Amino acid sequence: MTAETARRIVLDYVHAVGRQAPVEELAAFLAPDFRFREWPNALSPQEATRDREQTLNGFAQAHLVVGDQEYTVQRVLADGSEVAVELAWQAVARMDLPYWNVGDTMKARILSVFTVRDGLIVGQDSFDSYET
Repeated sequence: MTAETARRIVLDYVHAVGRQAPVEELAAFLAPDFRFREWPNALSPQEATRDREQTLNGFAQAHLVVGDQEYTVQRVLADGSEVAVELAWQAVARMDLPYWNVGDTMKARILSVFTVRDGLIVGQDSFDSYET
């Protein structure tokens, strides 16, 4: 797989996540052995690792937590099957959260590093820095 192919797959996935696409559409990007690793941040103070099913379940519930979500790609670096994406993110809180109340605009800078294999995403490490 070329770096450009991996880059395209990851960006298509990021845009689908950003528009809160149906879970079935998101599932098509993820390998059966997909692993998502979230490093500690303001919303999730403990490091967490989720498998494909747990990740998709999280997407199915995301609309309850945030709405009007926007991702803006700041830069992308691709090297073979590895793709790093820096994003500016914002969304409106739909529930009270530790640093935000319902209706508040939440903002973050996100760096996610993806691994692509055989046309599917097999891994994502996410480093989220929220403005609190």
